[in-house]
Amino acid sequence: MALGDLGAASGSSAQCSAGPTEPSLELTYRLEAGTKRVTPSTRRTATGIVCKRLLTILGADGQVQLLTHKRIRVLLSNVRDARHAKRAATQIGEAGRLYFYDWEQNLIGPERKIGGHPGTVPPATALRKANHEWRAAGRSTRLLANAQLISAGAFPDVYGAVRLASEQKPRKRCAACSASAPRFYMFDRSPTHELIAGPFSARAELRNAVGQRHRHNDIMLKVPVGTTIVSEHPSSRTGEILMTAEPGWFALRDSPALDGADIVSPHQEVDEVGQPDVTFGFTAQGRVAFKRLTRKIAKRGRASAIGPVDGSGAEALSGHLATVFDSEVKTRPIINFADFPNGIDGHTGAQISGGFPNIRAAQDFVNILKIGGLPINMGLLSQRMLRNRYGRTQSSTPSSAANE
Repeated sequence: MALGDLGAASGSSAQCSAGPTEPSLELTYRLEAGTKRVTPSTRRTATGIVCKRLLTILGADGQVQLLTHKRIRVLLSNVRDARHAKRAATQIGEAGRLYFYDWEQNLIGPERKIGGHPGTVPPATALRKANHEWRAAGRSTRLLANAQLISAGAFPDVYGAVRLASEQKPRKRCAACSASAPRFYMFDRSPTHELIAGPFSARAELRNAVGQRHRHNDIMLKVPVGTTIVSEHPSSRTGEILMTAEPGWFALRDSPALDGADIVSPHQEVDEVGQPDVTFGFTAQGRVAFKRLTRKIAKRGRASAIGPVDGSGAEALSGHLATVFDSEVKTRPIINFADFPNGIDGHTGAQISGGFPNIRAAQDFVNILKIGGLPINMGLLSQRMLRNRYGRTQSSTPSSAANE
């Protein structure tokens, strides 16, 4: 079946090339609810997106097979080595969903007390508690990168953010939320509460994934619809995202102002110092939403100022716009109300910079945006290199590769 025919596919498999190929890598994923429920329609849509990613991003032929028990198998050809296989597994299974948040307004609980009011000193009690949590998690509060995350209100680990999220009330009929179903996580009972598995969209799926041993001995937490979990890496003094540094974690009120459907023409470029970035424009609806969002942030910053302030003074009081891709904050620039008192005109588009380790990562990001996000989530269960016709290249990767 040719790529162009995938939209009408109704069988159990789809050929992602014009002719037969010899597979060299087998990937198996589990399907679970993402922005939509797992239905025959969403499965077919996901199949088409996976095929496009194979051909566009990876340059590989292959086949997608829909299996029982909400599983999907992807067979790829021309996979040369373990590094290529790992990249293929990541690019195929990435949800590919982009959201824009009014950052401070979506922080909750202690996060908001500490990081939700730019230009003000956070309450001493909240800050002392945060520092204690970071030290208890084995993360130094003296390290500059960690201090930056603490001042933003971040938790040192995913457990703290999920625990806070689990205490929130669910939102009913949340059409704008990034997730349409609750998410379930499981942690061990050690002092550091290491993540065992998650997120899953159903309690039963989580229990099946972790097995009998964890069903009664560990901690299961539910993140309700209306709250989401994101991570953020710290940045250097020059604003470069430190991708190798440990991230901080946040629970956010899940109220994005616009998403990936509101952008057009993503393009990979380089910034003034030669680092890769991604630029894009907005749809007509996206331009309006972006202008409204940035104006709201600018007006709030202006209201917090006492008397006239210049650009540098406004910078300390200005709020942030967060761009979140697959639960990771890619960029969080301020909207300086001295420079943009009425927000930023969406006609000029926007850019994401500093969050890409190399040009290939930025190009992959662009291609995923162009193809579109998956309607359902895909968690990697197993990855296996296959023998070729000469009997070579035989190796396997256990299902724990999904957690790399």
